[in-house]
Amino acid sequence: VGEFERALRELAGFGALSPKDVADLAKKFDKDGDGTVSLVEFMEYLGKDITEMLEQKLRRVLVKAEERGAYIKDIFDEFDKDKGGSISLEEMEQVLGKLNVFNNVSEEEVRKFLQKLDKDKSGSIEFD
Repeated sequence: VGEFERALRELAGFGALSPKDVADLAKKFDKDGDGTVSLVEFMEYLGKDITEMLEQKLRRVLVKAEERGAYIKDIFDEFDKDKGGSISLEEMEQVLGKLNVFNNVSEEEVRKFLQKLDKDKSGSIEFD
């Protein structure tokens, strides 16, 4: 509860919570019952889709990469092994992992995010 309590107290409106209130909230947020409140669980409770947050983070990472001279198409082409214009969801997961986009995110949420990127449900992501 320590980190969770500190996080709640730093958010506006949660400063006056008793330790019991914090424990009750932690139980409410802890959907899988593992005794911790993951970022995914917290975001779900707040009504935010973690994939939205990941998209925003990916955009920020790619903007920074371009500012440093690394262009998105070049990064994509590096992982497009057969040069067919697409990379598999597994390869995309590796790319984003190397860019540190998925820190503190469950594998399930990563899969949801990648499936959202796969617009045509082909199992791969095209550069377009």
